[in-house]
Amino acid sequence: MHKPRTVAIVQARMGSSRLPGKVLRDIHGEPMLYRVLSRIQRAVHLDDIVVATTSRPEDDCLAGLASAWGFQTFRGAEEDVLDRYYGAARLSGAELVVRVTGDCPLTAPELIDQAIGEMLSSRADYVSNCRPHSSYPEGLDVEVIRFEALERAWREAAQTSEREHVTPYIWKGGRDFSTRLLTCPESLPRVRLTVDEPTDLEFMNELYARIDAGALHWTSLVHWILDNRGQLPANLSIARDAGYQHSLSNDLPASLPAAGSSSGSPRTVAVVQARLDATRLPGKTIAPICGKPLLEHVFDRVRACRLIHEVTFATTTDLADRQLIHLASRNGIAAYAGSGNDVLDRFYQAARRFDAEIIVRVTADDPFKDPEIVDQVIETFFSRQPLDYCSNTIEPTYPEGLDIEVFSFHALERAWREAVLASDREHVTPYIWRQPEMFRCANVKLGRDLSHLRWTIDYDEDLRFTREVYARLYRGQIFGMEEILALIENEPWLSGINAGFQRNAGYQLSLECEA
Repeated sequence: MHKPRTVAIVQARMGSSRLPGKVLRDIHGEPMLYRVLSRIQRAVHLDDIVVATTSRPEDDCLAGLASAWGFQTFRGAEEDVLDRYYGAARLSGAELVVRVTGDCPLTAPELIDQAIGEMLSSRADYVSNCRPHSSYPEGLDVEVIRFEALERAWREAAQTSEREHVTPYIWKGGRDFSTRLLTCPESLPRVRLTVDEPTDLEFMNELYARIDAGALHWTSLVHWILDNRGQLPANLSIARDAGYQHSLSNDLPASLPAAGSSSGSPRTVAVVQARLDATRLPGKTIAPICGKPLLEHVFDRVRACRLIHEVTFATTTDLADRQLIHLASRNGIAAYAGSGNDVLDRFYQAARRFDAEIIVRVTADDPFKDPEIVDQVIETFFSRQPLDYCSNTIEPTYPEGLDIEVFSFHALERAWREAVLASDREHVTPYIWRQPEMFRCANVKLGRDLSHLRWTIDYDEDLRFTREVYARLYRGQIFGMEEILALIENEPWLSGINAGFQRNAGYQLSLECEA
């Protein structure tokens, strides 16, 4: 059986915009690039290693050192990294290309061999553990590309991000490439093992000063870092894939797939957000209502929607929130754990992980979400294309707690890149809906104004109201807005239980803190 010639191509240059010369920066006595090359040499399935740098004079020293260390070099375009990769792969006779970046000094040879093995057994065009999303620590990214796929991308890719980051044209989908994504064997908190900023370099030097990081298997190393995180410099304020996200801002605008396209409707994913540490009513997410936690009722209601492909859950990495992840798992709901305060980042990362094209935002303190209203807002989003955002909250007419927001991944990604206000990061969508000159927005209105009604849970009074309503209407089924309205008409005293609280008080408080 023919074994394809497999070549690792390590991209490196001195002209990094955020940390110039980083690939030759010292990490505990050795240049970073040397550490990268030494580690990937341990991968047993590699036939050769090539360092691909630029033809700029400032990279002469880098090419000279790589040659002195015994590695082949290829020199090509600085900005068109895809062209540089293709040239290096063609001249080295590569049939399979392993993409390695020179700023990941802890690249794991075991993961390289795993990805190559998957490529050999699956006959895929592309195998990775990081694209289109990753469950592995940053800096352990591995991509394996069949030469024919690389060549096709080289011929056809036109966007800046596709040329600069080599593989997006392949893994973004829709072009008949066969791809495989490898998932991490365990769910891990975020760990960052790449070098883009001075804080990353400080982290690496301190890590190597405390432990022989290069000698450890990647799983042992990650667990050592997690156990000793308080002794290491903090480097998690840097966004994952910041360079790629910046490149996207230079791309030409891409249109949203049409709802009735031949490839099927865009993948619509509900992201339910929740955490236990609520400031006004801690633990409300698991408060029992008719024998079931609030969160479970929310899952049941969202799963009853006709137009949602998958219901997912986004919580925080706080230890206390692990029980929420377990609850989601027991209900068959995939979960993502991310930032506690930067909820916009949590939503963006969750949407990436779950391959969402359209996101339905659901807050888990709303026990009366009505599947028919959710589907109505989704239908409006698709029927009035082109839209970036659709909700029933821009001009609220529904009871508070029946709020639904639907938006495109492109709009979410732009907000994630650009939003800086704390209120925009905490409440996910304000950066979109308060700028109609930048985003195409639509609002769904009810024929009557019921916005004075309060059907959400922030206070003890809200929880009492909820339990009173469920005790009268819930028999294991989903009941909707009209049934609650009929109940209140018969027992108007119920609405008085939690009347008088400000609508959207959390968002208003965020705005006051910024004033």
